[in-house]
Amino acid sequence: MEALRWLVRDEWTRLVGTFAAGSPYGAPALCGALIFTLVWFFLRRRARGRSTDLKTFVRAVFPRRILLHPSSLVDMRLWALNTLVFASGYGLLVVGAFFWRDRRVDPRVWRSRRPRVAAGPHHADRHSRGTARL
Repeated sequence: MEALRWLVRDEWTRLVGTFAAGSPYGAPALCGALIFTLVWFFLRRRARGRSTDLKTFVRAVFPRRILLHPSSLVDMRLWALNTLVFASGYGLLVVGAFFWRDRRVDPRVWRSRRPRVAAGPHHADRHSRGTARL
């Protein structure tokens, strides 16, 4: 479970970092791009003598003939497949790798039938506190 918590926390940190204020996809950058697009659109429409309203802006930015094109629909399906199915599969692969790494059995243990004593900071802390064993 610790590996899963670490994986979720790491991915959340990356997602938040992607849309942070100083990142290329942060709110200031996206709002700036939207404002620039709005100004350009309205100036070009007015120079040609056409009407300018929000409906025409949305239709120009998100044209139906491109969004509903079969190629775009295939791209969206592949994106969903990669994001949802394969990402969860990669997550299970990583969690599974941590699981099997922690449960790996040393062949020397099979011969001696004694459990292997793991050396680590938790053993050093217990013996370095000065507690004597009788």
